[in-house]
Amino acid sequence: MTKRIPDEAFTFYMGLGPDRSYQKVADRFDVSKRAVSKRAQADDWAGRAEKIQAESRARQDAGIVDAFDEMNQRHLKVLKVIQGKALEALRTLPLERATDAVKALELVMKQERIARGDPDEGNETVEQLIKREYERWLVASDGTESDR
Repeated sequence: MTKRIPDEAFTFYMGLGPDRSYQKVADRFDVSKRAVSKRAQADDWAGRAEKIQAESRARQDAGIVDAFDEMNQRHLKVLKVIQGKALEALRTLPLERATDAVKALELVMKQERIARGDPDEGNETVEQLIKREYERWLVASDGTESDR
């Protein structure tokens, strides 16, 4: 009497991940590789596997999009707090001391546009902007660059 390949063989096959093979299925269920190949062809394991992997990638991509959207929302909230503090500083500080508040507002507006996907803000990344601002702030009081 020959052994039948159980219905869960495909589930086992998919569970093997990138290292999947008909031989591993055959070994697991104590059947021949040829029998597994016939069953796989009859049940279209390759097509099913391709569909499952495509759906998995689509879900993964959707999760990445959601995470990116959530990150942008968090950043926008932080920017609103900074904006509020900068506006308050503009209201309370004398004009000659308000330059830091103006710089903060400028930074907030630029970052908000980037977070909202405004194409007019060029391709500068947050990291590039921070590096540029950091280098700008590292100027000694006499106007020369300080030793870093």
